[in-house]
Amino acid sequence: MSSSSINTYYLIQAKVLMEQGDFRTALQALKNFNSDAEPSFEVLKNLGICCGELNDYHSAVDYFKKALAIKADDFYTLSQLGYHYHFLADFDKSIDYLNKALTIEPSDVPCLFQLGGCYLQRGAFEQAVEVFKKLIKVSPMHTDAHYLLGYSYRMNNQLKLALLIHLNLEEMAPENTTNMVQIGICCMHMQQYKNALQYFLKAEYFQPGIVENLNHICLCYFKLNKLDKVKDYAHKVLAIEPSNENALDDLAHCFLLEQNYHAAIEIIHQILTLRPQHQFYLAKLGECYLHEQEVLLALHYLERAYKLASDCVSVLQNKALCLLKLGAYNLAQKTLLEANNYQQSGRNYMQLGWCAKQLQQYEKAMEHYKKALSFNVELAYVYNCLGMVYQDMQDYSQALSYHVKAKQVDPTNAGIQSQILKCNLYMDKQCLGG
Repeated sequence: MSSSSINTYYLIQAKVLMEQGDFRTALQALKNFNSDAEPSFEVLKNLGICCGELNDYHSAVDYFKKALAIKADDFYTLSQLGYHYHFLADFDKSIDYLNKALTIEPSDVPCLFQLGGCYLQRGAFEQAVEVFKKLIKVSPMHTDAHYLLGYSYRMNNQLKLALLIHLNLEEMAPENTTNMVQIGICCMHMQQYKNALQYFLKAEYFQPGIVENLNHICLCYFKLNKLDKVKDYAHKVLAIEPSNENALDDLAHCFLLEQNYHAAIEIIHQILTLRPQHQFYLAKLGECYLHEQEVLLALHYLERAYKLASDCVSVLQNKALCLLKLGAYNLAQKTLLEANNYQQSGRNYMQLGWCAKQLQQYEKAMEHYKKALSFNVELAYVYNCLGMVYQDMQDYSQALSYHVKAKQVDPTNAGIQSQILKCNLYMDKQCLGG
């Protein structure tokens, strides 16, 4: 039998095997060709097909390129190179070959779909929009093209157009849950949280237990300030994925807003198991322990947060409060002055005044309290503190004047009234020569 006849036999055998889905044996049959024979376009193309079906995309590309060298304008080979470069995530080459294929067959649906997908992968959303629009003109009922057109519009921040496309698709495919989710996402980005929630809940009804969708439901309920619902759906997520960070975040924020610090501590510890260097949650854990009067634990976590972001004013303020509670006034003073380097505040100056008073630095205390007054915060408290500084200095007349100012701001405060009474008693005692 001649070499040509043998090669023809192997080619026929390979095609039969390929039709049967036995690509591995077909590949071997094609490789049995006489190596001395001239390269055959048909053989090279079929070798590419077999390698592609066996997920050997690099070899498939090599064979298709050799086939293309023989027949440069072959639509099938150009399109296959486009597909296989897509599988290899080489989107630039994929786009190049798909565009070449489309110059031959401009309305080929699979090529257009793949090309649009490549543009999406590259983040070229405007080009993706144009390709999917063209595809829909060719194939008006191509639901995936409608879906990806809407998605492309959304990724290009054209939310109204995206929503319109997805609503049109809803009429074509009313039970398409992924489309329901996209409608919800569009509404959510447009801050239409009630409408978004309606579609997310609808998707959950048709296809329950999709974690991403449950997370969207949590976010909408959070925006609508329905914290009990947020917690319900966050627990549903955690029943499916116990370490889902979005759900843990949602629960932590709910408990913090509710000032349920004990529950918040438990959840934040779970988050820090997953993200040990999360500065925000280290700071919040310190804050929670501070509220629970666990001052040493609070200081421990605030120190860890401080090491990750030393310019975080709230961390420095809470750290100073811990030090104040521990009676470490010098350290508290140093911490508050550091906080003031980043952001001056009435709160800082009030605490600096308290530190200075405890350290018997009365001039500094008065200076800090008077600066606190310029921020117009907690005026009654600051006036009262100034009065107490003057009391420590035994200047009861000045002390009384500030306590009276404090009473004018807060007439029913029993503590202020007590200080006024105390000053009057001291002044009476002085008058009597005691």
